[in-house]
Amino acid sequence: TWYKTAFLSLELVLTAGIIYYIVKSNNARSLIIITASFLLFAGSVLSQLDTGQSYFLEIGIIAELVTFSAGLGYITKQYFEEKNANQLLYIKEVERNEKILRETGKQLEEKVKARTSELELEKEKVESKNAQNELLLKEIHHRVKNNLQMITSLINMQERRSKNALVKSKLSNIKNKISSISLIHEHLYSSSDFSNIVLADYVNDLLIMLVSPFQEQNTLDVQTQVDNHRIQLEGALPIGLIVSELVTNSLKYAFHDKSDPRLSVIIQVCENDFHIIVSDNGPGWNFTESDGLGYTIVRSILHSYDGSLSHQMSAEEFAVHLKFTIANN
Repeated sequence: TWYKTAFLSLELVLTAGIIYYIVKSNNARSLIIITASFLLFAGSVLSQLDTGQSYFLEIGIIAELVTFSAGLGYITKQYFEEKNANQLLYIKEVERNEKILRETGKQLEEKVKARTSELELEKEKVESKNAQNELLLKEIHHRVKNNLQMITSLINMQERRSKNALVKSKLSNIKNKISSISLIHEHLYSSSDFSNIVLADYVNDLLIMLVSPFQEQNTLDVQTQVDNHRIQLEGALPIGLIVSELVTNSLKYAFHDKSDPRLSVIIQVCENDFHIIVSDNGPGWNFTESDGLGYTIVRSILHSYDGSLSHQMSAEEFAVHLKFTIANN
């Protein structure tokens, strides 16, 4: 009938348009599907024609299955080829990245080696400069110490030639002050650290120097308790002068007619606060009324550091207490 023919014609036109679009777009999967469908459709159409043959539909079905099988094989082959191509591309990309990384690593390694060499050279220069500075600083302390010892020797010569007891006493006091300063520089250039010294070692050596002349004629019991604290030159000078003055005064006035003379020096340190206690078993004296040079020096030092001074008298001991603060930066 005419409407079946019209409908069939429309289907053929639409199918031709779809095939044309798929072929033009070069889509293999769609082309296989439409080809298989077309074969099935052609078999259906032929089976409807009045040809006396009834096997065209079966042939169309078989052709469709064969086309789908061949298409599936082709698509599978194409898939694996694309997969292998992508794998090869990935491997090449990995190799290229590894090559870039090796080259970059080699460049970085060369830069690191070059910078390390530069730093080693700079370190050697700094160490050499520090060694020169340490040697120079050590030489300076050594020369200062030698110059002070030379002055001390000159004072000794003058002291031996003088027949005036008062002059000898004054020269001896001056000599002790210079020796206490010289001892600081001796500790500085003997130390590995030229900026500070160990307070306990310095005070012990100072006491040995001050007490030795007295020990030649008397048996003196000396007790020390000094904190093992490191102190800079600016802090060691006032402490050395204070201890020197107080100990010298005890040796001169405290032990007349004493069969068992005792002397004690205690220095306690709390951060930058110093507490000095010098005591003896002498008769004691009112140092607040003293106008001697030694106590003038002590009071002047305490005034410079906002320190305080007090004394305590007991039946067996006379003690002088001093407290002051030294910025030990």
